[in-house]
Amino acid sequence: MANQGHSIAHCPRSNRLLGCGRLPIEEIIDRDIAFTIATDGLSSNNSLNIFDELRAGLMLHHTQKLEELANLLIKSITSTPAKIFNLNSGEIKVGKDADFALIELPDEIKDSSSIALQTILHTKEVSQLYIEGKKV
Repeated sequence: MANQGHSIAHCPRSNRLLGCGRLPIEEIIDRDIAFTIATDGLSSNNSLNIFDELRAGLMLHHTQKLEELANLLIKSITSTPAKIFNLNSGEIKVGKDADFALIELPDEIKDSSSIALQTILHTKEVSQLYIEGKKV
């Protein structure tokens, strides 16, 4: 799949509710296949909240190291889809489109290696959203 430029859209909650089974994410990672986390639709889910989906992915893939998985999951909704769709976004960097969401965590993060994990565990909605550098 990776050699042909394909990627996987992974919807952990929908997959579980529809009885599709667990995506063997460890194989996807080992084979370097790009994947994104997605919400599917309301016909097979109770919300379209990407943070709910990230938490489900974090719990579903229990064989992976927690903080490494959290980092991959955050990339699966930021830089990975930007690469898949050839967008000039997905990371905060000079020359990239200024599309981003700000979140607020309840406590100060003392160890920067846990930011992705803390973001997934504690975020229910974004605080501010910017598209093309303009607050929406």
